[in-house]
Amino acid sequence: MKDKIKKFFKHPLVVRVLGTLIASLILLVTPIVFGWFELSDVLNALKTAFVFEVQIWIVLSILLLLAVGFLLVKHFKKTPNYTEDKFGKLNLMWRWDLEKNGEKWEVINLFPYCSECDMPMSETFEDYDSGNENYLCTNCDCCYYYIDPKIIKQKILDNIKRGKIKKTRTS
Repeated sequence: MKDKIKKFFKHPLVVRVLGTLIASLILLVTPIVFGWFELSDVLNALKTAFVFEVQIWIVLSILLLLAVGFLLVKHFKKTPNYTEDKFGKLNLMWRWDLEKNGEKWEVINLFPYCSECDMPMSETFEDYDSGNENYLCTNCDCCYYYIDPKIIKQKILDNIKRGKIKKTRTS
């Protein structure tokens, strides 16, 4: 429970609101403390500022907009947590993006990184003996077989479908 409370008070929105409230309170109390204004003058000013007539349709419209906004936010799907895996000896990382119709997630920015030194690998070369394209780590000269990104994306989606999500690192 304490962790949830700490997490709540560390949220950027809560920090901003509390900071604004504290700063407003300081600005409100400062003139009274230094005697620039009487307490009754400050209270009358606050009463005048916060007492005004509001029509019921305005309140209902605001509540309706808040309810629709809440439902829209709740409707959107969260990004899948599965963002890296190992296929054969090749480690891969990727990001997710919603397809244009907003129904399904798709894999984007798929890139390999070295399993020995964790450096991203962008260079490929063709192995003249086998005719296959391979990844080469420019940091430690490790070599990995090239896998077609379309096949990898299919494997990623299949792993999610079957619940075979592997965790390769902790971060």
